[in-house]
Amino acid sequence: MSHSTPGCYAVTMRLTLDPSRLLMISLGGCLNQHSREVQKAGPAGAFADPAFTQEFVPTRLLYPVTHKAYNTDEFIAREWIRLKSWLQRAKRITIFGYGAPETDVEAVALVSAAWGDPNKRNLEQIEMIDVQSESVLTNRWNRFIHTHHYDYCTDYFQSSLAQFPRRTGERFIHQYLPTTPEEAFQEPNPVPERFETLKEMWEWHRPLIEAEAKFEADEAKNS
Repeated sequence: MSHSTPGCYAVTMRLTLDPSRLLMISLGGCLNQHSREVQKAGPAGAFADPAFTQEFVPTRLLYPVTHKAYNTDEFIAREWIRLKSWLQRAKRITIFGYGAPETDVEAVALVSAAWGDPNKRNLEQIEMIDVQSESVLTNRWNRFIHTHHYDYCTDYFQSSLAQFPRRTGERFIHQYLPTTPEEAFQEPNPVPERFETLKEMWEWHRPLIEAEAKFEADEAKNS
């Protein structure tokens, strides 16, 4: 998400049932914190409360230097803490177009520390989507990859994100720990390669999101 895409932020909010799981770890301008009291993030110019008294203010923009001092900004430091917590529990990670440049040594080190020793992550899978060659990427991300536990593609539409939209976790379990033939040979549900409008994209995803909401409601009812 770039500095000038509050519209994309709004669309993303419509595509998730849990906006608390969106991370803004190095952006400035369109994604903001508003105050220490509220501890919320959102698009610039919006408000964190129904009374319109708590306006979001811009976060710091971290420039591409070797030492970005992530911990000096309260908002970004908190986002990194959340990211590290999720990485420690993650079973599958997709790295989309991020090349871990030399100027991001600090960021890669933080992520690597959270991920830990790849030899102890022998059930996890790393997916890389990038135009760089497979050998370049596997060398670049070798501190995360356990032996052959990775997928690689140069096109988003070949990735698990596009082949199994909003079901990558489910697909991961079905692929490696299937309990039925249907799970083992789960058919993809590919995202169309072209939408005319963002509304059209939203409508295509709506049934998937509604199915998730129904599942969670049934789980809550039966618990």
